[in-house]
Amino acid sequence: MNNCIINSGSPVKVSVLTIAVLAMFLQPVTVSAQFAGGNGTSASPYQISTAAQLDSLARKVNSKDAAYVNKHYILTADIDLSGYGASNANFNNGKGWIPIGASYATPFGGVLNGNGKKITGLYINRDGELSGLFGFLTGTVKNLGLENVNVTGQFDVGGLTGMMYNGMIANCYVTGHVKGIDQAGAMAGSVCFSSIKNCYTAGTVSARVYVGGIVGGSINGQIENCAALNAIVEATNGTSVRRIVGYYGGSLTVLTNIAFAGMIIKAQGALQSPVSDPFNLSDGKGCTASEIAAIKFSELFVFATPGDDPWTYEDGKLPGFGAAIDMPEYFYESRPITEPAE
Repeated sequence: MNNCIINSGSPVKVSVLTIAVLAMFLQPVTVSAQFAGGNGTSASPYQISTAAQLDSLARKVNSKDAAYVNKHYILTADIDLSGYGASNANFNNGKGWIPIGASYATPFGGVLNGNGKKITGLYINRDGELSGLFGFLTGTVKNLGLENVNVTGQFDVGGLTGMMYNGMIANCYVTGHVKGIDQAGAMAGSVCFSSIKNCYTAGTVSARVYVGGIVGGSINGQIENCAALNAIVEATNGTSVRRIVGYYGGSLTVLTNIAFAGMIIKAQGALQSPVSDPFNLSDGKGCTASEIAAIKFSELFVFATPGDDPWTYEDGKLPGFGAAIDMPEYFYESRPITEPAE
């Protein structure tokens, strides 16, 4: 029998049986072990409780791992992605988060239930297409908050997703800053044959063309019962910039959307007025800060049954998960309308 050296001391004889037992425990860790629990079904979704586990999801989707692309996932804790941001030059050369579904060839087609949790620290500064927490979304994201995002990309740039096709976003909010070249929105850069319901956004959005407070561009999309509460939306090289959706083609279903009346709309450096149409398609119904504070979001958001409502409401505040959220400070700032809010 051969002697195996397992430490720097004297040789130790190891039996074949011992080697076999050790081999059972030294097998490669399965991907499912990289999540906190669950098996990926609707009844038992994979549980995500850390930034590393969310990054694991992104890596599996982006590597075309068919076993994980279309599964069910649920957050079980708030997640801080700052370790994947600009301060960590060792991750993605300091360019920040690599989206889940980072290319058109690797969409996320599953279901992510935020479970009333929030994600903070999302930072992206990447070239190319599809920038956001998700790059290309063909599935469902619901019950999730994204706070203080800082997302910069080129084409199809959004806080939650760069592009959504045949997908759905429900009961989500995004705050922060989104910047792109073509098709940028606080929630989604572009949506096609998809729906966004019971959501709101706040912050700033800018791009050369096709800029919206919620969605940059839409083809046959639905935006229903949502609120665009942004400080400023700006198109530097075009005129397709609006409070709700910058551009739409085909059919657009918009129902009961509202927007902050003090939102600055700029195109090629010039201030724009909201589009006047009887259906408030691209700009939503304008509401002042005091009117928004008085709105019953529990009536703006619509659910099939009351038990489906995940939001926490409080008079004078924005809806949140577990606790309501203070109104943005720029709602009450006294500043010239030509100056963008930071």
